Amino acid sequence: MYKSICTKVTALPASTVETLIDSIKVPANVSKLIAVGSNFLAGGLGLTTLQNVSAKITLKSKDMTSGWAGDQDFLTGAVAVLTGGTPALNPLMHPTDIAVTPGGTIDVYGTADEADTIVPGIRAQLVFN
Repeated sequence: MYKSICTKVTALPASTVETLIDSIKVPANVSKLIAVGSNFLAGGLGLTTLQNVSAKITLKSKDMTSGWAGDQDFLTGAVAVLTGGTPALNPLMHPTDIAVTPGGTIDVYGTADEADTIVPGIRAQLVFN
């Protein structure tokens, strides 16, 4: 059984501070986290020049097991943002093979790669099997 869960969209501070995006409950009847995806959302108001923006997603949980060696980082795609208009989303899925505990919790964090003049949003997608 596949189960895909998306986090809420969370505003990141205009800095490189790690920020909790959401806490995801691992669904029942799954045993692995098989993919992690992300979208970094930025554009429009607040931009004064062309900026390339990106971030990273960090997963933290004691419920990721079998040789898990601590936190795991995943890059978002870089988005080239103009001062006006709508940026294209860059969907990016990272394949994983991480054993999980059904009913456990995975905390999902986001960190911008640079301090921007805007407050970007970030969202993650976790796919379980």
